[in-house]
Amino acid sequence: MGLAALTEPGGLGSRAGWCPVTVAFIFPIGFFLGMPFPLGIRLLFRDAPRGIPWAWAVNGFASVSGSVAASMLALAFGFSGNFRFAAAGYCLAGVLAWRAAARRRAGAEASRSFP
Repeated sequence: MGLAALTEPGGLGSRAGWCPVTVAFIFPIGFFLGMPFPLGIRLLFRDAPRGIPWAWAVNGFASVSGSVAASMLALAFGFSGNFRFAAAGYCLAGVLAWRAAARRRAGAEASRSFP
């Protein structure tokens, strides 16, 4: 049984069997990949509300150009290469977010230390 039953033809029997499995695999990924933008908007709303339109513009540009780039990368490097580029991009975004948060914390601590 196990994972082989999921990947073999007829392993789950019908579409009704595939639907819960598909949701179970895709929902957590979609949920966590969908969190950074709303959390970033919340931070901008608190710290720099004038940056919110820019954030929406950058998000729109990245969505459109990212889908085109993903298609071209998949044709050039295959889906495994496409996955590697995407993983590298998310890692880079995570590092940049971590550095920005560290700078923000350092700035907040510095402003508290002065009377």
